[in-house]
Amino acid sequence: MRTRRLNLRTCCLLALLPTGLLRAGPVAEWNEAARAAIRAARSNPPVASRGLALLHVAIHDAVTGIQRMHRPYHVTDHAPEGASLEAAVSGAAYEVLRHLFPSSEIQRTNLEVVYLELVSAVPEGPAKQDGLSWGQQVGAAILALRASDGTTQPADYTAGDQPGVWRPTPPAHAPALLPHWGQVTPFTMTSAAQFRPHPPPPVGSSAYAFEVNVVKTYGAAVGSVRTPDQSQIAEFWANGPGTETPPGHWNRIAVRVAQDRELSIPEEARLLALVNLALADAAISCWEAKYRYDYWRPVTAIREANPDTDPDIVADPNWSSFVVTPPFPEYTSGHSMFSRAAATMLAHYFGTDAVAFTVGSDELPEVMRSYAGFAVAADESAVSRVYGGIHFPSAIATGQAAGHLLAEHVWMHYLQPLEAPTFVLISPPGVEARIQLLGDPGRSYRLEACPDLREWVVVGTATAGADGVVEFTDPAAAGEAKRFYRASAR
Repeated sequence: MRTRRLNLRTCCLLALLPTGLLRAGPVAEWNEAARAAIRAARSNPPVASRGLALLHVAIHDAVTGIQRMHRPYHVTDHAPEGASLEAAVSGAAYEVLRHLFPSSEIQRTNLEVVYLELVSAVPEGPAKQDGLSWGQQVGAAILALRASDGTTQPADYTAGDQPGVWRPTPPAHAPALLPHWGQVTPFTMTSAAQFRPHPPPPVGSSAYAFEVNVVKTYGAAVGSVRTPDQSQIAEFWANGPGTETPPGHWNRIAVRVAQDRELSIPEEARLLALVNLALADAAISCWEAKYRYDYWRPVTAIREANPDTDPDIVADPNWSSFVVTPPFPEYTSGHSMFSRAAATMLAHYFGTDAVAFTVGSDELPEVMRSYAGFAVAADESAVSRVYGGIHFPSAIATGQAAGHLLAEHVWMHYLQPLEAPTFVLISPPGVEARIQLLGDPGRSYRLEACPDLREWVVVGTATAGADGVVEFTDPAAAGEAKRFYRASAR
């Protein structure tokens, strides 16, 4: 929100930013609680990304209902006047997470502990109770919005046996994971296919042979040419079952940088909502491509290489990937799309990619790796899948491209800053004043007035029409030689 000032005759018209923004804290605490629940429930990446998005759009909309600085994602109502911001965050977060993680063990050992700790820190009184009630209301509204988004629909998928077609992979030969996820209702995209990449290299082509041999050389469990650092990269970014998952890993990065920058509660709420909207739709977009192209994994391509159709590939029936191959089609790379979407969003939010940070990993808890910026980390996460032997280079390139485009889309169209209302008309002082503002269509605005810039009195609240115009009258202006006004979005 920008501050604008307009002087008209003797009237000084002010549009002021909200003051008294609070330091971040509960937003990060709930993010960490969600990642702990994801680990305990052994959530897979798409399910984890959806849960984190639900959590953080609920927190964002709860915060926005109290401090209206940005457009809400879904809930446009306002909280009761004076409602506690901290209580609202916890009310929304707990409402969402206790629904997503119904396990009594996770609730008792994780969610309830965090809830009681954070809520007990809020002073008793109406502000606390109003904040909790408001947050719970917002959380319930977000859950209701996504209750029929297709995540629980039955899946109809049969693995193939033709060259280039995915089939279960060793060692577990598990069935295909979430073949329906590409039909889940997007959070921001116009359709799951909006950022679908072009097809992968066809089996038998020279490009295909090159890619298979690259992964065969670098990604083997035994006898690869990986350096020790490349092996560490593969494990550091693996994010397999029982970890915070790739979306959770990028949430860890976002929280770390937010805390380093000492973001306020509203700032951190918006940052994590934007990041997780991009991550949730990255899962939907990526899974749509995976089951659209149904491409086989490197381990299958290397073990079943046919010298008649691929003379440049030497089959190795005993070849295994360094990182265990996950149970779903190869193209496009989820790690690459998640990482580039998050990195692009973080760079937009902070106004630069060159934000240095150090972060750990669930897979290698004793290891910390440092990065000069978000893009460097995204590139490393992406190439880790070649070092791990589970993705071809083309899946990495197209996954990164799609992730970047998706993040650009979210940044341009969601949770946008509200412009300060512009004063466009005021009648001369000394009579009942007529004031016109220009704001956002459908948005509510409050007008305040005073004669001395000391004690402000509410003139009224009104909603902008379809043309953005908001009308007020101020009878108290009659007889005043000087009158000051300020307006704010509600």
